[in-house]
Amino acid sequence: MPTSDIKKGPLYVDSTNNSVGIGTTTNNQSSSTASVTLNAASGMSAYELRNADVFSGYVGNTGTNMYLVNAKNGSLGLYTNNTERMHLTSTGNVGIGTSSPSTSHKLTLEHTSNYGGISLKQSGTQVGQIIQEGGTGNIYIDAGSTDANGSLVLRTNFGSERMRIDSGGNVLVGTTSTSLVTTSTETGAQIYDGGFVAAANDPVAYFNRITSDGMIAQFRKDGTIVGSIGARQGDLTIGTGASGLHFYDVASEIFPVNINTNTFTDGTVTLGDPLVRFKDLYLSGGVYLGGTGSANKLDEYEFGSWLPNIHKGGSALASSSKAGRYLRTGNVVHLWFYWFSNIGVTTSGGNSWTVQNLPFSVLATNGNFISGGYIGINGTAYGNTSPYRWQANASTYLELYGTQGITNTSSGYTEFSGAGTLYLGT
Repeated sequence: MPTSDIKKGPLYVDSTNNSVGIGTTTNNQSSSTASVTLNAASGMSAYELRNADVFSGYVGNTGTNMYLVNAKNGSLGLYTNNTERMHLTSTGNVGIGTSSPSTSHKLTLEHTSNYGGISLKQSGTQVGQIIQEGGTGNIYIDAGSTDANGSLVLRTNFGSERMRIDSGGNVLVGTTSTSLVTTSTETGAQIYDGGFVAAANDPVAYFNRITSDGMIAQFRKDGTIVGSIGARQGDLTIGTGASGLHFYDVASEIFPVNINTNTFTDGTVTLGDPLVRFKDLYLSGGVYLGGTGSANKLDEYEFGSWLPNIHKGGSALASSSKAGRYLRTGNVVHLWFYWFSNIGVTTSGGNSWTVQNLPFSVLATNGNFISGGYIGINGTAYGNTSPYRWQANASTYLELYGTQGITNTSSGYTEFSGAGTLYLGT
């Protein structure tokens, strides 16, 4: 090639700068050591490629846009160091690090090192990455930057935040606040790094077991099961092992249940312990002790005081002092009383002495009585001279039986007492 320039029609050869121009004499603007310049006055300038004299593709430029075109139904590969680094299939799927990208994904990344993925940078500083760890199958999405408060945020609808994981490991759904939800007007749900879950809505969480009965939620301590919540016959169960409860809402009842087998138990669960006791038990009904029949039901236990009235055929007699106590267990009551008068009580007639104003109605029968104690009439004590009893001849009073059962008083003191057990049933 002579050292002089060659120019023939649209072809221009610059031997000094080792450049060739087609359609232009202003070539080698890249300042390279050798160049070929294509120029079109309008439209597209292109370097066409043919194979067996058949058009295969081109590298083109329209002045603003650049094109690398494979005109055939084939792929396009980019190479460095004689190795393909990026592969574009005829259907538009891209593979980086592979010549066989997935047919169902637009982008496939493949690597042979321990880690591979996508690095995200801002002004030269890495702010995040999506990587796959070789040998484990783990996928990592990292949000990391010089900003210690950076979060991983998921959004929908082109900008509406739905969930974030903040730098402290807290998961926030529907909210960006890490302040504990305390009112129903707040929105969103929060899962804190320490295991605490909070939400403003009611209910806070749904757990739905499908089809069969069994465990819904299991609780563990250091990997060992300590209890569970489950479902049985449409009801809630809670407990651990053979110590569980079944809440039967149809009849408002609670049953003992074996959590492991999800079956009822009978007579195997103890409430409390001699050294670990409950304090008070409030019942509006009864307790069945030692059996399940009506005879085993204890439906009343009461301790209290009462004021006895003494009668002898008329109204209550005046007293100087009187007192009484009782202890009721079921249909049985143990009671005692004391009545005394030294204020000139006078009686007449053949009526028996009676004690009235009983704390309960009693069964009227000959065998239902209590023993007499102090018996003093007209200032004379008789209780030690012969047996006396106060017998339930009616449901509202006890009648005195003994040698002085109808003796009247007109002077001196009058004194009565009694103690024993009465039956209240029918």
